[in-house]
Amino acid sequence: MDVSSDLFLNLRKKVYDHLLGPRLYDSFSLDQFRKCFPRTHRDKSDVVLLHEMFVVHRQQVRARVDNLIKRRFAQLERAARAVDVVDVEGLALPDALAFLSDRQAALQDEMRELEREVAAARNKIARCESALSGMGLGAGADAAAVNVPHLDELLALLTPPEASASPAPPSSAS
Repeated sequence: MDVSSDLFLNLRKKVYDHLLGPRLYDSFSLDQFRKCFPRTHRDKSDVVLLHEMFVVHRQQVRARVDNLIKRRFAQLERAARAVDVVDVEGLALPDALAFLSDRQAALQDEMRELEREVAAARNKIARCESALSGMGLGAGADAAAVNVPHLDELLALLTPPEASASPAPPSSAS
């Protein structure tokens, strides 16, 4: 059993104890239920019927909560397995192939996204290089030759589109 399985089992046990434990579920006896009513009504048969209905309702709610806990933890375990390294040796060949092809597709999508980010970064670097060479600021150029309008152009090239929509902070005069 791996660490994530142990973690899920411990967490599931804590959730069960907290939501469905005997402290909550078995803590309301008929005598306690009767104390919720005025003294004149405590011995009526309706109170016993209400308690029975209450118990049945609690059992139904308990079953629903139990089912929801099982479903939620099954979802969490499936999600964790999709992210974690899975031992495919114990799986049947079709299951292992299906898992590996799904995992390969997810990794290819992730690689495509990373390649787009790298291409966007290279594009920004190329635009900055061309802007610098257009300003006469190649390698070894004097930094004092950069005037403010050119600096603003460079900063505009380097600023992400989301950040450029926000107003620029006021510059302080020296």
